[in-house]
Amino acid sequence: MPNAMDCRRSIHPPLSPQGEERMKAICTLSRGADIAEADLLIRGTGELLGEEQSGYNEFSFVDLHRDGDLIAYAHKLSKKPID
Repeated sequence: MPNAMDCRRSIHPPLSPQGEERMKAICTLSRGADIAEADLLIRGTGELLGEEQSGYNEFSFVDLHRDGDLIAYAHKLSKKPID
């Protein structure tokens, strides 16, 4: 039985540069959350209010991946009563 850390793959070269990055992430990372985060960085977040599910959007005020902690903090603060 293969170890959870084994990486077995069946690919048909040539891979795109993004495909190469994805395969590297799949073969080097073990947690699904880490693989998903790597994939998000590789393919982009897509449009927040549009139709595109991948790519890099023009939403210049905030980057949902980079600013996730700030967004969570602002959400937490928004639930506190105002004195």
